Amino acid sequence: MTFEGANEQDFIRKLTQITLDHLEDEHFGGKELSLALGMNRSTLHRKMQSFAGKPISQFIREIRLKKALEFLQEENITAAEVAYRVGFGSPAYFSKCFHDFFGFPPGEVKKKLSDGTLPAMEEDPKAFDRNDEGEKARLAFGLTKKTYRIAAALVLLVLIISAVTHFLERKREFNFYLSDQEKSIAVLPLKNLSDDPNNQYFADGITEDILSHLFRIGDLRVISRTTSERFRDSELPSPEIAKSMRVNYLLEGSVRKDGESVRITVQLIDGKSDRHLWSENYDRKLADIFLIQSEIAQNIARELKAVITPQEKTLIEKVPTKNMEAYNFYLIGNNYYWRSYDEQDYSIAISMFTKAIELDPEFALAYIRLAISHSAMYWFHFDRNFDRVAKTREAIDAAIKIDPELPEINMALGYYYYRCLLDYKKALEEFTLAETKLRSNSECIFMKASVYRRAGDWRSAREYFLLAYELDPGSSQIAQNIAATFFLLGEFRMAEEFFNKESFLNPTFVEPYYFKSLMYLKWKGNTIQARETIKEALKYREAKNNCLIFETLALMDFYDGQYQKAISFLQSKDIEIIENQFYYHHKSFHIANIYRIMGQMDSARYYYDAARNVLEARLLEYPDDPRLYSALGKIYAGLGMKEKAIEFGKKGEEMMPISKEAYRGIFRVEDLARIYVMTGEYQQAIKQLDYLLSVPSTISVNLLLLDPTWKPLWNLSGFNLMADKYK
Repeated sequence: MTFEGANEQDFIRKLTQITLDHLEDEHFGGKELSLALGMNRSTLHRKMQSFAGKPISQFIREIRLKKALEFLQEENITAAEVAYRVGFGSPAYFSKCFHDFFGFPPGEVKKKLSDGTLPAMEEDPKAFDRNDEGEKARLAFGLTKKTYRIAAALVLLVLIISAVTHFLERKREFNFYLSDQEKSIAVLPLKNLSDDPNNQYFADGITEDILSHLFRIGDLRVISRTTSERFRDSELPSPEIAKSMRVNYLLEGSVRKDGESVRITVQLIDGKSDRHLWSENYDRKLADIFLIQSEIAQNIARELKAVITPQEKTLIEKVPTKNMEAYNFYLIGNNYYWRSYDEQDYSIAISMFTKAIELDPEFALAYIRLAISHSAMYWFHFDRNFDRVAKTREAIDAAIKIDPELPEINMALGYYYYRCLLDYKKALEEFTLAETKLRSNSECIFMKASVYRRAGDWRSAREYFLLAYELDPGSSQIAQNIAATFFLLGEFRMAEEFFNKESFLNPTFVEPYYFKSLMYLKWKGNTIQARETIKEALKYREAKNNCLIFETLALMDFYDGQYQKAISFLQSKDIEIIENQFYYHHKSFHIANIYRIMGQMDSARYYYDAARNVLEARLLEYPDDPRLYSALGKIYAGLGMKEKAIEFGKKGEEMMPISKEAYRGIFRVEDLARIYVMTGEYQQAIKQLDYLLSVPSTISVNLLLLDPTWKPLWNLSGFNLMADKYK
């Protein structure tokens, strides 16, 4: 049954009831809720933001937490039991969410209930979300044990009335969201008809800029570039392409650049009937390119009867630069930025944006993309000097000075706060502002998901990644991040599905093969499917000398007890450093580790020393890199320097705790656990592992029983109790 045509009060009641009906299902989220309601996820998301000002995941989580508060007042029930009853797969994560929402841990509920100190609003302003009118009403009662259940019933009534009233006030927006499928469009890559095939980047840039204009029209739903890219030169009929992208309209065309002249031909097609609704040829001077793009966007809006607000019209008609050479460098820079996660591509992008700015110092969009590129260099550990952070901010400030109204400035600020400062609150504020101005831009949604994940809000991360995928199902980057998120959450079949989708979309992208192999190791506890995954990756030249693939192959031999084979393989390649944003290893460390497990301590010390020399020199150059402290801690442990090993391990974890960075932080905790087991502090190692198993991470009981590093723990009662708890 669909509720798009139901009255508003029934809709709100159904929304709450469906969530309560799936209370114990930890996998129940926005996707499942939208299916139950009979509408797509993006419509539900926009509608929820419109009348409640919160994401679907937050709405669901708050219902779970309120129900948890009721359960916790019952006799003989633990917080862990309640966590599972309200759909939290991790008691630790439940406790964190409960404390964040109510202002006190779940273990204090009975105490507060018995002594009548459940907080009223005036006593603890942090206890509840001030935007939640139902909670304000409940708190006004000054709850005691005797009045709580009566008040709770009143709360539900107030909550429903409040939501319905607010929803009715937004009826115009509600009607828009129900009809947005009628105004959905994808822009297919414009064909390059120039004599020079190297002008393809120009045609792609025009496609991207038309999309950017359409993103500014809030009355349209626009599919992102990467999804449309899948249909470049496709011979499929228009209805099949439109159906595949779930849109009603397509824009296709071509670009011919000849010296200072350009010809752009476009046609708007009804995706259902294959009928051509509108077409136009633009024969203009190259200097008129921005006027052409603006005209195309406004003509599309006219044909689809989409409303363009005065503010949107101003943004669409804005000319970013009058220097065509600068614009040319800008297009090349964008082309390189989106190619990969490689340092070389980001460096070339920075060079191109810099040249664009040199030619036109008033080119605000070039400053914005320059800032985002600088932030990528810092984020991915290609350059961790703070000078890179300063350059990011300087470029943003320059763009603000030129044109403070550009919505892309909010996007750049979001990247800056997220990638450079780990200030999640400000990052979310900026990405949300960008989202309100660039309604169908999947990059805004994708980056909000990324921020939520690093902040440890895994449910919101999951929800926003899936929403970004709905807006841009052809993006291998989005598919890969969804897969990695499901892998960390232990939802292996979903992870496998999205890893497979990513490989289909971009088979030569190496990183997903690496993460997919880790997923199989964590899931299956053997190397069979992991080896098959790496074998698949090695079909492509990009994987041949990739340090992560290299390391994974050696580790799988190590896990399978083929120690000498692993050592020989590590010694056979010229690769010395194995690093990503999560860790930094020298291959000598792995060789030393294998010799240590084999009991050949002289050889182990030789290679530990070799690794130590490299990393200590690196630490002098980058003293603020927590990866290096953790890596050196493991090396010192191998050399028998127990106190220094633990000191460095703790230092790495303190610099990047899970509370600060929920993704990178798990690697620091795992490294500390390895240091503890290497130094004989087995109970401390088990304590760290127990924590890692309670939160989204890369480890599992199966993996702990596969990796010989943990063998000293296998027969300990504490380890076995932990294994039974999480297996």
